[in-house]
Amino acid sequence: MSTNLSIEDFPGSKENLKKLLEGTLGQLDSEEREIIKYRFGLGTNFSHNDVETTEKFGITYKQLLKAENKTFKIFNKLNREKKANLTD
Repeated sequence: MSTNLSIEDFPGSKENLKKLLEGTLGQLDSEEREIIKYRFGLGTNFSHNDVETTEKFGITYKQLLKAENKTFKIFNKLNREKKANLTD
């Protein structure tokens, strides 16, 4: 499954994307939030690969995938809700 997204996928602009990301991160527990921020370079613009992330946080690859999948599910749900609200 591809997760390549561009700013054009989000109606309105970078501000809408920022709100979606903040909403997503806000629904994660503090450890998951730090893992995801580190993994994808949120706030630093420097992402890390799976090996770097699992070593830094002392987690397994399976735990990393679980955090990533949870994040993507929340993000997609919020994005669908946002799009539905725009069409109402």
